[in-house]
Amino acid sequence: MTLAKNYFGIGSLYRYLCQPPMSKTKIIEGGIQMTSYDIPYWKKYTLSIEEAASYFRIGEGKLRKLVSDNPNAEYLLWNGNRVQIKRTRFEKFIDTLSAI
Repeated sequence: MTLAKNYFGIGSLYRYLCQPPMSKTKIIEGGIQMTSYDIPYWKKYTLSIEEAASYFRIGEGKLRKLVSDNPNAEYLLWNGNRVQIKRTRFEKFIDTLSAI
């Protein structure tokens, strides 16, 4: 923690790691306010194909092929026809592979 204290200053590392996600408020028609949150990938439970490709450094095409070859895999969550990848379970799946 000494290195973190020296580099980040007292408490700033803690604030960075424990702070709630950054929120963005935008006003749409009729004065309605909507808030969206930017949640870091490593804190999300599920990832889209695009997010998973960025996070795992695997191409979107390769991920889509994995999904189509294994539509009932334990690391997939289907929301209608849209697939989400369960991050931690996919990490465990990747750990068992030597090549992808």
